[in-house]
Amino acid sequence: MLCSPSLAVAWQPSSPQFEQRDPDAIHFRKHLDRIAQAADPADAEAIAGWMLPHRDDQQVVYFLSSEPPTPSPLTTLRQKRAENLLRHAAAAAEADDLQLGYQMFWQAAREDPRNPSVLRALGLPADGEVPITVRPGRNADRQLNWPARSYLQVLTPHFLIDARCDREQAIELAQRLERVYWLWTQVFYPLWENRGSIQQTLRGQGRFESRISRHRVVLFANRQEYIDTLSKETPGIERSTGFYSNHVKITFLYAGQDADLQTQYHELTHQLIGEASRMRVSPDVGLPSDFWVVEGIASYMESLYLHDSYATVGGWESSRLQFARYRVRGLGESMPLQRLVGLGRDAVQQSPDIASWYSYAAAYSHLLMDGPHREAFLDYVRSVYEQPAKSRTLPDVDLADFLNVTSDDVRMLRPGTQLQELCLTNTQVDESATASLADQQQLTWLDLSRLPLTDASLAPLVRSNPSLDQLSLERTAVSDATMSAIPGLLALEELDLTLTPVTDAHVTALVGLEKLETLWLTATQITDASVDVIARLPSLRQVDMQRTAVTPAAIESLRTARPELTINPLQIVAAP
Repeated sequence: MLCSPSLAVAWQPSSPQFEQRDPDAIHFRKHLDRIAQAADPADAEAIAGWMLPHRDDQQVVYFLSSEPPTPSPLTTLRQKRAENLLRHAAAAAEADDLQLGYQMFWQAAREDPRNPSVLRALGLPADGEVPITVRPGRNADRQLNWPARSYLQVLTPHFLIDARCDREQAIELAQRLERVYWLWTQVFYPLWENRGSIQQTLRGQGRFESRISRHRVVLFANRQEYIDTLSKETPGIERSTGFYSNHVKITFLYAGQDADLQTQYHELTHQLIGEASRMRVSPDVGLPSDFWVVEGIASYMESLYLHDSYATVGGWESSRLQFARYRVRGLGESMPLQRLVGLGRDAVQQSPDIASWYSYAAAYSHLLMDGPHREAFLDYVRSVYEQPAKSRTLPDVDLADFLNVTSDDVRMLRPGTQLQELCLTNTQVDESATASLADQQQLTWLDLSRLPLTDASLAPLVRSNPSLDQLSLERTAVSDATMSAIPGLLALEELDLTLTPVTDAHVTALVGLEKLETLWLTATQITDASVDVIARLPSLRQVDMQRTAVTPAAIESLRTARPELTINPLQIVAAP
């Protein structure tokens, strides 16, 4: 164990997941299979897949779907299941297992979003729509220097939003914030302030309590207005994409195409932890030590992924884990958890490598939230927020092992999930599992280095992701089919082909990549013939051709033709 035992946390495995304690799961599954067998083939797969498979590394949470129910055998079955789940939730509440009851309630909400008991508990009308009021801002906002009626004021059950964008953008944010609020209560249930009303509500009496005062959010029209308005009071605001001020208790965001959903989830987590939890948050939280917890759990919520009728949090595919996996399994770096524990806010903010720190803070938070120690970790979180100066215990954990990915993990990626970053370097993923990723279409970074892959899986994946700006295929068996797909990656800025059987003919195909800045050709089969092609890449800034048949004379000619190029930057050390 790490740290001093003066504030011990019982690091025992959490209670079984709800999915493992569902008394009707087997019965429901049999009925689903029967309906799927009788359904049109186009609908059968969706029906059979309605019941979500359990994953040890990911939480599933629920929200009310806005899609109105249509009469069908599946709808009838789901409505019956919702009633059963609500009865089980009431029984769990009677047994004082309120967390299980709350989980069952939300699964019932997924099964039947228009169930009267569900809507009553949430304080919603019969159509299930969140009540949203939009009106002109009646008073001048002196803090933001906004005149009266120059902005919109949007009210929801839990939020007050002052917005300078158009009405549709403001309403869209309001709907998202309400949805995320209820998802947050499920993820951080042990910390939620309103648990006192749950037992009564699950018995069918009353509704879940809400705050008397709403959480405040400011939504600027665009990023430039965000920077211009806040830069005087908040140095460095231009480096952010949104932030929560615990001083004024407001989350500041902006609208537009460059608005970042992950930032919204991150900052809203800070706000809800500070304002909607049952903790007495110390003003010194994270100041002396354990700042990793403050930023780690907010970074964890960046992994929130909304599907049609449910959401997931965590999982090997989470964006932050791709960067941590690259550092730990790709570069062989490490940062012990004990080192993170000892760093306070000021030390972190002055760190020259704060990006690395964030990767590790997020990764360790994922490890503890997604594994068997979730309940104990939330106890640890509470102690950090309430008693920052106390020392605490943490379990011994293996981050490198946690960041490994297997072929089975890849196959368990939930249908419809579209990733932007995917790093599988030095993991246990095979060709068939990689082939199952061929439906990915939004990747901007793909790292498949050191995997036993051929064109059979590489070519379709590269071809279906034309927005890639970084592609790493080091030590793969890349060949003609994949290399012929790379010229279609017009946004590509970095390409790593180290230790692959790439030839001069393959390099010739790269000539149209006008944005390519970095090219790794170390230990490939190229010769001097590739140098002329490399010289014609207009945006190239660095290239490595060590351990190839390229001659010193050809390298010198490249230096003469492109003096701004950094050539052969890798420091290759011979094996002892």
